[in-house]
Amino acid sequence: MAPFEVTFRYASSFPGRPATRGKPAKHPFVLLADDGPVCELSRKLGVEMLREGLKASDGFVPHLTLAYDRKLVPKQPMGPISFVAREFVLVHSLRGLKKYVFPECWPLSAM
Repeated sequence: MAPFEVTFRYASSFPGRPATRGKPAKHPFVLLADDGPVCELSRKLGVEMLREGLKASDGFVPHLTLAYDRKLVPKQPMGPISFVAREFVLVHSLRGLKKYVFPECWPLSAM
């Protein structure tokens, strides 16, 4: 896939983790990206993952997580923020450790 622009036009919170056993709620506060090439990349990855016998999500929502908070923020418009995606990076989140490993990176380029 060729490099493509990603544009965010809304801010919102996802439901996240509800308050339980004395722990406060933890809602991801995110910027929501427009549909477009980023969704096409997700679709293509899903097809290839299924072809390789892996599980693939069909509920992809393009977003950028900024923070986690107790407050649930309703969807609201904002001035557009854009960048050009030039590579795809595989990110492995080590659950509970707040640590991330980046095992692989692939450049996006027109073929």
